[in-house]
Amino acid sequence: MDVTLTLESDGTISDATFVGNSRTPRSITMQGQFAAGFKEQVLGKSIDELSLSVVNGSSLTPKGFMDAVTKIKAEASAS
Repeated sequence: MDVTLTLESDGTISDATFVGNSRTPRSITMQGQFAAGFKEQVLGKSIDELSLSVVNGSSLTPKGFMDAVTKIKAEASAS
């Protein structure tokens, strides 16, 4: 999956994109469900306080998303 977050200077998420790259039908379905509802759960939130567990019935995709958020936080603090 590809995750991009746009952060304000205070760490607030002002934009987010998610692109799933799975090839199995079930994973494609779950990533699609996640993509359809994740923005409303992340926009306006602080990256430091963000925590997703289940989004639109998808429980594994949010874990991968949160793993990507951890990497983004590390990149942002290194800049």
